[in-house]
Amino acid sequence: MTYNQAKFFKGIMAPFPVPGFLQPLVWKQFIKQATNQAKAQGIGRHSKEEVERIGMDDLRAASAILGNKAFLFGDKPCVADVVVWTFVCEILTNDPADDSPWKKELEKEDGDLKNLKDHFERIKEKYWENWDDFMYKAPEKPKKEEKKKEEKKDEDKDKEGDDKKDEDKKEDGDEKKEES
Repeated sequence: MTYNQAKFFKGIMAPFPVPGFLQPLVWKQFIKQATNQAKAQGIGRHSKEEVERIGMDDLRAASAILGNKAFLFGDKPCVADVVVWTFVCEILTNDPADDSPWKKELEKEDGDLKNLKDHFERIKEKYWENWDDFMYKAPEKPKKEEKKKEEKKDEDKDKEGDDKKDEDKKEDGDEKKEES
């Protein structure tokens, strides 16, 4: 299992409360089931190189049908455009560390599949104006200097709070003396 696959499976399993000692057994069962499903579907019977070639052939076929048109079958998008867009979207936006041959070919500025990338951008702009709002963004980690400044501010606030408490206690003590 590659690093990216392990990261993917851990993400899937995260919401399920699986005790640590059972995780290897659950992983093994999960992988066995996924492998069996891939073999039953057909794609799991091919080598990695064959899968990459089949995928590239499919992308080239979609690119040939699209040609220089805005959409697959005319000036308006249809269901087939959505299907092609979904596959291209998954390839281009899913994992930034993905180095698949499909992504490399789609990202070439003068590649054979440039029209598919343009098709993807066209549909994205037309129907997903707020695309960036929907994309996951990992929270930024504060820089060490910012952390130190925040900690100092917190300490200063704590000191101010302690000083204020001491003043309140002193005033309460003075009032009690005056009452006596």
